[in-house]
Amino acid sequence: MGLGVMVDWRRKHAPALSAAAELAATMEGNTAPNWAGAARYMPRLAVTAALSVLFLWLLSNRLAEVDLGATAQAIAQVSLFSWVVAAGFTVIAFWAVGQYDVLLHRHLGSHVGAPRARIAGISAIAMSQVLGLGIVTGSVLRWRMLPDQSLWLVSRITLAVALSFLAGWAVVTALALLFFGTETLALPPYRGAALAVLAVVGFGIVLC
Repeated sequence: MGLGVMVDWRRKHAPALSAAAELAATMEGNTAPNWAGAARYMPRLAVTAALSVLFLWLLSNRLAEVDLGATAQAIAQVSLFSWVVAAGFTVIAFWAVGQYDVLLHRHLGSHVGAPRARIAGISAIAMSQVLGLGIVTGSVLRWRMLPDQSLWLVSRITLAVALSFLAGWAVVTALALLFFGTETLALPPYRGAALAVLAVVGFGIVLC
């Protein structure tokens, strides 16, 4: 009687048992290492490791010229209050540079929210300053953080941010030459260049 019930139960639930067996086999197969797939990434990993060793070697040569003891002593002389103030102004500065992206996304109509645009801009500017090649690294990082946007759009934003920063730098330099320049920098060629920069930037602001 018990054997008959068991046979009937297995016949009734045969589809479910078969599906469970197939799922278990699939999961067991997926847990096996995929050496063929991993082999495709070995050349890339080898190049990355070689470049890392090269850059560490170059960095060690540069650090050999630095007096680490004097550097540590100079850092130790900075007060805690100065560190806190510097950190506060750093946060403000990064928030300010993040506004570049917020304004440009708004101007280009990308429909990216201000928080996302700001975070992407801050991250891209920080990493591009560390890695160099700002146009390339900034564009790739913005694209990575905003996958719903095109590479063309984020590249335009990166270029516009760089040009805006240089324009602001030029204005500050021109004002410094006009009002705080030395006798040499107060000569007509330098003052004329400063006035020309301010005129060009002012004309651009009026057009925008």
